[in-house]
Amino acid sequence: MRERPNTTLPERIEAVVFDLDGTLVDTLSDIDAHANAMLARLGRRALAREETASFIGEGLRVFVERSLSATAAAGLAAIGLDEAMGVFDAEANRLGYAADPFDGAEQLLARIGAAGVPMAVCTNKIEAGAHTLLATRGLAHHFAAVIGGDTLAFLKPDPRPLLAAVEAVGRPETTLYVGDSGTDARTSEAAGIAFALHTEGYRREPLEALPAAITFAQFAALETAIAGRLSRPPSGA
Repeated sequence: MRERPNTTLPERIEAVVFDLDGTLVDTLSDIDAHANAMLARLGRRALAREETASFIGEGLRVFVERSLSATAAAGLAAIGLDEAMGVFDAEANRLGYAADPFDGAEQLLARIGAAGVPMAVCTNKIEAGAHTLLATRGLAHHFAAVIGGDTLAFLKPDPRPLLAAVEAVGRPETTLYVGDSGTDARTSEAAGIAFALHTEGYRREPLEALPAAITFAQFAALETAIAGRLSRPPSGA
């Protein structure tokens, strides 16, 4: 059987790219609050947290579409997707972000940075929202580039956003991508980039269905697994 390209760690990790929601920052409470504020304004029932978590990962448009579909009921007026997305955006701006990084995430970022290894973010979150979240949580200074859901004309699992993030900080063959979902696993596989799966994030698929070089629940475990492989990129690379 052919080995899947995202299941083997590079001997030297010269760059690291991170997903954001469910990977670095535990944004479920924020997204749940924003979604349910949107739905309340639209006269819909609230989502359960488990529903919200299962809808995350493929960009705002898909998230809102899934939210509307899940809360549709007889007698409710049809709502345009663009209208609902506008309401979601307004509620997100009104409520803001209160999410914190996952335990150990900031320490890992500091360790990678201290090794001279550059980092980027590749997320399906709107780029402006990604920058705001990183800034408000004090994480922005760690990253040389942020590729969001509207930076390019493509969303993950299309590999092009991840490859754009990698191009900003390193080379595919020496980069590790860290994510939490089936979308991230499929993106890394399509891009041919090693993948580390954070099991405490938001996913729809069972863990065993997601190919990865490393599977971890705590960031301390990921730090231990990659510490000996972190390597400053060659000069001029």
